[in-house]
Amino acid sequence: MPAARTLKEQIENFSSFLVEEDLAVAVSPVLLHNDESQVSWHRRDPDRKFLETREHHSITNWKSWARNGVFTVMLFDGALLQIAFEVRDEVIVGHRLAYVPCPYQDADQVLMQLGLDDFIEYYEAVGLASARLETAVRFDYDPRAAKLGHPASHLTLNSSDVRIACVGPVSLAQFVRFVFGHFYPGLQRVRDYFETLPKPGHFSPSITSLEASEMHLAWDIG
Repeated sequence: MPAARTLKEQIENFSSFLVEEDLAVAVSPVLLHNDESQVSWHRRDPDRKFLETREHHSITNWKSWARNGVFTVMLFDGALLQIAFEVRDEVIVGHRLAYVPCPYQDADQVLMQLGLDDFIEYYEAVGLASARLETAVRFDYDPRAAKLGHPASHLTLNSSDVRIACVGPVSLAQFVRFVFGHFYPGLQRVRDYFETLPKPGHFSPSITSLEASEMHLAWDIG
């Protein structure tokens, strides 16, 4: 399993690739926290609360995250990638891997023309007529919080109460492939980049027998 510094470098390389290919309009510095055990984005205002509203995906949260740099990468269409890992003894013990689509229509065209601040003001003036209903997709891994109804590794979408069990933790490469393979399947240059990403290595399954007896997400984890 990669150490935190290795993960930091991999995230930075991926962010740089997206910028070079004009697929990202903003990136946040990748930092190490808590004795270099956590890898995450740099929050411009660490005192500001993470969620403006408890709704799973809302215009309010997206605007707050976009304005305050609560993301690893902002893609060309305003979607946010939030990539954070926690590593202990070179073993991933936690992660938040989220794809947060922009809640506005035609964002890819308007964002490139106006820039972020004017972009948000423009859509605030337009109002809900421009709203786009798409859910955020988030893979969480937190074995310490695991309990009945809250799998150690799970996929959340549509509602914060939805936690679909996953077989185990998700690597950076697997998350990138999932996002771009499903939401941007036409971007061949990103698909080519997948081949340069390091293999995920071995992960131990975290799913319980009870969770595995129900519908869940499973893949080859090595």
